[in-house]
Amino acid sequence: MDSNILKTDSVCYKIDKNEFIDKIGSITNASQGEISEPIHEMYDAGEVVYSGFIYNEDTKTYKKVLLKQIGDFRIDNSSSESVELYEWLDSINYLIHNIE
Repeated sequence: MDSNILKTDSVCYKIDKNEFIDKIGSITNASQGEISEPIHEMYDAGEVVYSGFIYNEDTKTYKKVLLKQIGDFRIDNSSSESVELYEWLDSINYLIHNIE
């Protein structure tokens, strides 16, 4: 994770700290959702993956929590928290790409 952060060169959007803390609290519950089988929906669309991560203090590693994947194959997480987190992240994505 640290090596990924070191590769960043700019900030394009800032999230309110309290909002962020509220949202990251949902990742643990999202990790309990069932993950659907991949559903083929498109060709040559690539993929966009929305994920969260849970840090394990004992092993000093992160566990990836799939919230949703869209593109050639769609994969859904059944938890209501993952739907909420996906919609929140997607709204941020929209704002970032529509800033003038």
